[in-house]
Amino acid sequence: MQARAAANGNSFRLTVVAGGANPQPSAEQLRELRRLLLASAPPSLAGVLQIVVPRLRHLRIDLTLNVDELDHAGELAKYAKHKMTRLFDTAAGGVDGDGWALGQNPSGQEIALALIDAPHLDGIDDVVLWEITGSAAATPWPATLAGDELAVLADDPVRIEFRIPEVVA
Repeated sequence: MQARAAANGNSFRLTVVAGGANPQPSAEQLRELRRLLLASAPPSLAGVLQIVVPRLRHLRIDLTLNVDELDHAGELAKYAKHKMTRLFDTAAGGVDGDGWALGQNPSGQEIALALIDAPHLDGIDDVVLWEITGSAAATPWPATLAGDELAVLADDPVRIEFRIPEVVA
């Protein structure tokens, strides 16, 4: 579990991220965390403490990958999708394996780094990030995320276009 605190005047807001498939903690988990924190805190914190879930930003990644042979495209696609799922895991993801952090904005460089040891990958031509909204519309990924926002993979998270080397006769 990870958290980010923000003080604003007389209020104190704690955004909490759970590990696993659903990064938003349940109401029961939030109540228990509040109970534990207030048991160790001054009584004055009770009226100003808010514990909230992160705002989710749904990410789709479009990749253009060079594969050594078309026969290996399926294996490379499976590997790339697995690595992206692992990268955005809130418990064990991220570049350092400490979990994809709240407020962290993904970059094409981080995504390329996650694929560096992919089998049969001859190169990465392009990485494009899209935000998928409630209407399933794709818009360009924002330049920054707020501290209470979390990048999570959309339902169809990775789309791959393959290119194979040209054969020169």
